[in-house]
Amino acid sequence: MGSTQQLLVKDRNLRLARMLMSTDHVNVLPYVPLRIDIKGEEKYLFDWHQDFPYTPGSEDGIVVWAPLFDVLNHEGGIKFIPGSHHDGVVPVIIADKQNTKENGAHTVRIPNAEVLEDEQAFTIDVYATDVLVFSTLLLHKSMMLRNQPIRWTTQLRYANFNNPSAVMKGWLGGMIEGCWFENVYSEYVVQDNKDTL
Repeated sequence: MGSTQQLLVKDRNLRLARMLMSTDHVNVLPYVPLRIDIKGEEKYLFDWHQDFPYTPGSEDGIVVWAPLFDVLNHEGGIKFIPGSHHDGVVPVIIADKQNTKENGAHTVRIPNAEVLEDEQAFTIDVYATDVLVFSTLLLHKSMMLRNQPIRWTTQLRYANFNNPSAVMKGWLGGMIEGCWFENVYSEYVVQDNKDTL
């Protein structure tokens, strides 16, 4: 078992997940990315999004975001809108059906996401010994590296086996397992008005 997988099932992380999701039955989502971002690269940055459409374990799931090196002064961190998870799942547009451009960051997008730039959003320094823990429904976006040469991060994801929607859907996997959001949660997919012009 790899180091990130060991971290994923570490007892204290599972205890935290149980507490935050108010459940005794934690679904450990097995996909643990080791993300590498390089200075000035925009192709793989995520615009405003929720993690849920990519890894829809449960709507009350959590993400543990951990840098391997210090992420300081808005360099390559994430920008987030506090409290946005309380609004539930945000409808999305399917921008690249089944990831044909091989860029998972842009397979779905929030319509009119530019209006979120006007929200009171924050960035935060995160040291290599810290983690950010947030709801899978929190609205956030990637920040570009402008000065530092590289950023390494990993994300651990947990879901709630007892969540009614997850039970109804049968605890399906995410895009990495070939489980496309539009096929499973079509109720959250909207038509892009630009496509109808």
